Amino acid sequence: MNYKKIFNIFILLTFFTLIEFYISFFLINSTLVKNIIYIFLTFLKSYYIVFYFMHVNSEKLYYKLLFILPIILLLFLTTIIFIEYYEVL
Repeated sequence: MNYKKIFNIFILLTFFTLIEFYISFFLINSTLVKNIIYIFLTFLKSYYIVFYFMHVNSEKLYYKLLFILPIILLLFLTTIIFIEYYEVL
């Protein structure tokens, strides 16, 4: 991986972090919407960190699926937890 690619990923991660910061302080008052956006951005940032800085993007499809499928399952379970939690309230 060259330095230009690393720098571009770093800028992208910084941009995602700035979006989180902006949303938390200035934009949305709804807790549910904030939490959903935070979780989505966290998974997106974790994807870029794992696939580019840990060099998983150069592995075979089987190894990529070993990382992707648990993340999808975790995202699904987190969504169910949020739905159940906000139904009770």
